[in-house]
Amino acid sequence: MDNMSSNVSLRSKRKDNLITRKQDKSPEKTIRGLVYGPIYELDKLEEKDKEKDEDEEEPIGVSPCGRFFKYDKEVGRGSFKTVYHGLDTQTGVAVAWCELLKLQHPNIVRFYNYWEGTVAKKKNIVLITELMLSGTLKA
Repeated sequence: MDNMSSNVSLRSKRKDNLITRKQDKSPEKTIRGLVYGPIYELDKLEEKDKEKDEDEEEPIGVSPCGRFFKYDKEVGRGSFKTVYHGLDTQTGVAVAWCELLKLQHPNIVRFYNYWEGTVAKKKNIVLITELMLSGTLKA
């Protein structure tokens, strides 16, 4: 019987502990005189925030619609374009920000303008270029 009564007293103590834990909603717990839980030092937290701000790179360019950012990190360079790291702010996905040089050459069709359009519920990109009536694109 002694063993059974000790089991009952242990269960009641556990139940009391669970009840007091549910009632105490503070982030710190005191057990046997020791404090457990988060202890915040505001000075250190402010320093970490400043370090994060310094690490974050500021965009050096923004698309006309404001969706895309250009960063000052060159990915590649060719004869006609330079590629930079970019960011799609709506999706958070890294993108390539490509900048083409203005080209004027007799063997290159002139590009005038572009826009996005919708035809039959599908998005399209419309390109306005010089009209070339002679020649062919076949090899």
